[in-house]
Amino acid sequence: MKKRLLLLLLCLGFTQMTFATFTSANWRWRNDDGDETTATWKAAENAPIAITDRDATIRLRVEWVNTNASSNVSSDISIYYGTDPNQINTSITNEAGQHFMLVNSTAAPHGTATTRLLTGHSNYTSYAFIAGQIIGNTSNSRYDIPAQNKTEYEFVIKPTANIEPGKTYYFAFSWGSQLGGAINGPSLTVSATLPVKLADFNAQKNNGGVLLMWKTESEINNDRFEVQRSSDGKQWNVLAKVLGKGTAASYQQQDLKPLVGNNYYRLAQYDTNGTLDYSPVQLVNFSLAHTAINIYPNPATTKLNIAVPDFKGKNLNLSLNNLAGKTVASATVIVNEQKAEYILSKGLATGTYIIVLTADGFNYSQKISIR
Repeated sequence: MKKRLLLLLLCLGFTQMTFATFTSANWRWRNDDGDETTATWKAAENAPIAITDRDATIRLRVEWVNTNASSNVSSDISIYYGTDPNQINTSITNEAGQHFMLVNSTAAPHGTATTRLLTGHSNYTSYAFIAGQIIGNTSNSRYDIPAQNKTEYEFVIKPTANIEPGKTYYFAFSWGSQLGGAINGPSLTVSATLPVKLADFNAQKNNGGVLLMWKTESEINNDRFEVQRSSDGKQWNVLAKVLGKGTAASYQQQDLKPLVGNNYYRLAQYDTNGTLDYSPVQLVNFSLAHTAINIYPNPATTKLNIAVPDFKGKNLNLSLNNLAGKTVASATVIVNEQKAEYILSKGLATGTYIIVLTADGFNYSQKISIR
């Protein structure tokens, strides 16, 4: 490891003094879900990680120390990767073909000063800490570390579509030696089965139904999609199963009988190994025009006639509430040709009531006088 890094440093024109006094020590992977101090950690210090999402930005925190007793060290910063721990020689840039690129985090922008967050290597607990930087792009940044001081730098890294499933990637830097002993350099392993990358999913009204359309940017080990629907966003029913095409593709499915009211749609995507992932939820509303609903006669004496144009269900749940909100009667009424009938209880007191009609995705209420 040290020989490989020494050759790399010599090629870049670094002096042997810089190599001998500047050391990378502890490191730690973290999520890009917070600012410089609040982002969460993905693993313990000096622990490799596995990634399953090629779209997820990750961050690599590194501790560097200047072990020289009298001289500062200073140079430009670069980070390299490779799939062979002895050949870490591909610089992370934004050029085509890269497996990783540096990106600017909105939560922790490029150039943000760092505070001490790592526990750090036990050999350097007495060293004073100076601020480093968040590195989020490939423009030149420089470190400048006084003698017997330490710092922390953090790289904001995003995998690209070129990462290879099942591969382990190793990372190194164009400056400083790697601390020996039990600490290996940073690494991560890409899941052997990356999830399907969904480019788009939407649902829209179409000829009295709902047209669901989605696209994938890539498909690896994709078994199938399930199109699911819900009236409340909690309980889901499967409308259709669609086999994956194995490559970037477009799909569509029609819901010919949407519910009255809210229709929530989502995709459940299954990998060949049974792994499950869900799409974002889409909402389409097919509410009845309440002005067209008619409950008569009003006032009523013995029964109520209920007209619900365009209602496609077979039953309505009916409750009769007094003005204090207490339910005094309830029933399930059968809808036939969009009409229903409800016989009033003989002992019902005269007065004003609220009649409430509900069904799957449907809710309607109206004042009724009974005499």
